[in-house]
Amino acid sequence: MNINNQTPLLHKVMITPESGDRPGLHIILKATFAIPKRAGEQIEFAQKPILILEADEYEDEDNPVCIRLESDLVPFKKNTDIVVVGTVYAPNNQPVRQVDVGLKVADGQKILRVFGDRHWFFPSRFAMIPTISKPELFTEMPLTYDRAFGGVAKEGGVWCAENPIGRGYIAKKSKESVHGLPLPNIEDPNNLIRSWDHRPHPVGFSFYSRGWQPRLGYAENIDSESGGCQAEFYNGAHPQMQVPGYLKGNEEVILVNLTRDGLRKFALPGIHPTIELTRYISPPGVVIDDPTLNYRLPTKSEKIDAHLDTLVLLPDEGVFYLVWRGGCSITSLNNPQIRELDIQMQK
Repeated sequence: MNINNQTPLLHKVMITPESGDRPGLHIILKATFAIPKRAGEQIEFAQKPILILEADEYEDEDNPVCIRLESDLVPFKKNTDIVVVGTVYAPNNQPVRQVDVGLKVADGQKILRVFGDRHWFFPSRFAMIPTISKPELFTEMPLTYDRAFGGVAKEGGVWCAENPIGRGYIAKKSKESVHGLPLPNIEDPNNLIRSWDHRPHPVGFSFYSRGWQPRLGYAENIDSESGGCQAEFYNGAHPQMQVPGYLKGNEEVILVNLTRDGLRKFALPGIHPTIELTRYISPPGVVIDDPTLNYRLPTKSEKIDAHLDTLVLLPDEGVFYLVWRGGCSITSLNNPQIRELDIQMQK
């Protein structure tokens, strides 16, 4: 198969079972752009593109717990993933005890409230109800799930299935299990923790692990027709950060307190990759294995839709990347009978 990529986009081809015993060919396209420092600046390709990732990257490779960047090698996504890998910054670098951080993409927006370190404590030895300590001052904090609600309870042998690496999860109200326990730094401003037995859904902007609910449930519920996982499993953003359908390009993006200067506002590039496939025409069951004959065989062309299904923002690095995905059916895993893929880009 010849791949003719006439664009600055990176490309990767996957061949996987599509459904049942019918294979599928999937084309992944990726581009990295610089985040403009001022509103109205033209979007430019980044000098150092982030490559198509064939495996997950972790915040700490020696302790692979928090996923930093998830592999791009998935065949398709049902929804659009919107992800921020970064840090919350206090306005004007002045220490604060709490600050809101916001992200807006097109008509959708999400706000998180970030607190300084806090813990539960009993104000006296006779107190029966624990109290939340005053948040400590901070100027910046990583937006990772180990700072969101969740974790493993000190007593009871249970954990938060939605975020087992988080903090604040309590199974048993006793002074031994509650006193001194850290609370999450990152919360939903519309569902703040008020009592020890409050169990909110963990919130965050970064990639959401495949081993956490509800994502894990999509892998457990095997599709009886294809023998594979449900489509929702392939989406890696937090469930609240997945947008139905796909982005089109030119959407407005606003980042609040995700950079040291406090605000970034820009529009996604309005580029549209096109993929044209040239397929051999051959009778069913005929395997083409002689490359000297390939270019004498009749062919037909077809268009493949490339959907913009992933937006990952890395404000600390001053870049963001987009991923488009398209796919088609093929005749065989070993011999897809495709002569050429032609990738172009329209604005």
